[in-house]
Formats: sequence, structure tokens, C-alpha cells
Amino acid sequence: MAKQKEQEAEENPAELKDCFIITPIGGLGSETFKKADGLIKSVIDPVLREFGFKAVPAYLISVGGSITKQVIEHVINDELVIANLTGLNPNVMYELALRHAYKKKVITMAETDTKLPFDISDQRTIFYEDNLFGSTTVIPVLREYIREAIASEVTSNPVIDSIKEAAVINSSNLKENDTIKYLLTRFDRLERSLDLYNRNTDIKPSVNANSSVRRKTATFKPPVDFDGDSLHSKVLEIGKQTGVKIMSLQTGLDVVSVNFEADEVAKDRFFKEIFNLGVRSITNDV
Repeated sequence: MAKQKEQEAEENPAELKDCFIITPIGGLGSETFKKADGLIKSVIDPVLREFGFKAVPAYLISVGGSITKQVIEHVINDELVIANLTGLNPNVMYELALRHAYKKKVITMAETDTKLPFDISDQRTIFYEDNLFGSTTVIPVLREYIREAIASEVTSNPVIDSIKEAAVINSSNLKENDTIKYLLTRFDRLERSLDLYNRNTDIKPSVNANSSVRRKTATFKPPVDFDGDSLHSKVLEIGKQTGVKIMSLQTGLDVVSVNFEADEVAKDRFFKEIFNLGVRSITNDV
């Protein structure tokens, strides 16, 4: 079905819907520009076309007029937006906040080892490696994120959550049970944010080439009795049990992609425990 949509899109490009790409750009020909453009052309745009969208970064907007105004219009009005947080560019963060404020669908991506700010560290983000293998492994993850975004409504982001929490705090009708539930939810979210933030700040930029420890990536499909979030928690637990260092973990509706560091012994134990759950490996570099 996706391939059929992609073929129809190629035959009728005017029927494709815009998906604005919030991304660092840099100067034309700069390393930042080359990396952003390469990701869009090799990964993001081909996957978007499977769902009837086309990638529209700011540098491809050809209509005359104020580019800033047109960017804001795309950020606010496009049905779907993808934000590349690599480098934590100020313009990128501003546009992401604007999208959040309008309670619109947005998928966030970032290069592996990007240390996300604390207030968005618990938001689901697709981490990818900037190489050919990374491009291959991130495609099924992005596909699942897009499929899920199209099918669901926006119910949570940092801006929405803050507004809801302010309303709860200011409500005069708050009951005792509601208060307890609210506080427990806040504590749970804070704990998850701290855990993710600490894991990100502990990441080492590279592994010694002479070490037996290597950086590896694998993408798993949960069994029928698991959803993505359940497998997410289980992978973290198994990683700790087997001595595998989880560098990043991205969860889609039907797929989980994990980037980790391990020696061969720990890696084998890790995969054995994962497969014992009935999990199927889609792609991996091991």
C-alpha cells in the first residue's frame, strides 16, 4: 500500500501535502547544510512520499515574500512537521516551541549523542547515526512514527502539559484523590526525565578502536502481546541485567530501535534475552 501511494505521488506530485522540516541549515555548501540536506533527501522525503507528503525545508520554499512569515505559516498550518534537533539550533527550538504551542503533530529527530534540553528530554525522539548504515536503520523507525502521527491526535507536549498543570493547580474543584493522582503523575514524569537526561549526559562520544566494546544498532518488532512502550522498558531492563550500555532508544507504534555499546559476550547475552521475549529483529549491524 505504501509503495502504491509512493508511485501515485510520483505521478501526481501536485497532490502531495506539505510536511515542513524544521532543521538547522547553515550556509549553502556548509557541513551543516550538507548533513541536513542529505538526511532529507535520502531518508525523510522518500518515507514521507509513502504517506502522501513531501518534505519542505525552508531553503526549498520558492514562493516570493517574507521567508520568515512563510516558515511560520508552514510550522503552524502543515498537517505534519518533522524537526531535526541536531545541534540544538535556536531557530529550530523556537519553531518547535511554536508548533507545540499550536498543539500540532510533530516528529522530532536528532543525531545520536545529541543531549536534549531537560524540558524535552522525555519527549519521544528518533536518534540516528549520520552514516549510510544509520540512514538504513532509521527508515523503519521513521515510517512507524509517521504512521502513528497520522493516526493519532496530539495529547501531550511540554507546552500542553504546562497549560494543563496550571489549570489543575488553579482549579477550585480539585478533590483529594485528584491531587494525589496529579502529584504521582508529576513525580513519575520527573523521574523519567531525570533518568533520560542522566543517561544522555553519561554518553561517551566514541569507543576506543582497540577496545572489544563496540557501538551497535538494532531495530526490533515487538511480539503480539507487547506494544512499543512495554518493549522499551523491557529493553532498558535487559540492558542493565546483561551489562549492555543503552546509548539511545527510540520507540514507535510497532518498532523499537536501540543504539548500544557492548562487548561480544554482553551483546550475545542481550540478544538472547531479547529474543526469548518473542521479539523479531528487523535490522541490526551485529
